[in-house]
Amino acid sequence: MVIGIGGISRSGKTTLSLQLVQQFGSSAVALHQDEFVAARSLQPRIQHGDVDRTDWEAPGSLDFSAFIAAIDQAQKTHSVVIADGLMVFWDAELYRRFDAGIFLSISKKTFIERKNRDLRWGRVPDWYREHIWLSHQKYGQVPPNFRPILRLSGEQPITTEPVMRFLMEVVPG
Repeated sequence: MVIGIGGISRSGKTTLSLQLVQQFGSSAVALHQDEFVAARSLQPRIQHGDVDRTDWEAPGSLDFSAFIAAIDQAQKTHSVVIADGLMVFWDAELYRRFDAGIFLSISKKTFIERKNRDLRWGRVPDWYREHIWLSHQKYGQVPPNFRPILRLSGEQPITTEPVMRFLMEVVPG
């Protein structure tokens, strides 16, 4: 079983992925899309005033082929593969591998509050926070034809019970 988990930054994707790995045990593995970045020379850039930086919010910043290859490889040794990321539903070749999808959504207000508290790479400028939000609307949504999908609010902590019920209902075996 391959499960895709998508949503905007700080919506709870990685937390849910790790909870599911715990739930499934050693038969499961989580792969995080942000670990599969494109070669530096291919990474898109964004300019704002005199700031020039990598645009991590565009599909070109990710190596979808490497992510797909890692999923295919993980399926050889694990019965459950969880693939999470900002743009897991962007690339059709990627999301066609998913037996089920989970999409976590949060309000813009919650996103901004959580992003302001996330200081791993320093404070994110207001203009880039807005860019993240708009890019998510463009590149991070679930395609209309993708099924089965479980949509959850990431506003509050997510428990695995509804996720496990959903997975048991929609994934054979």
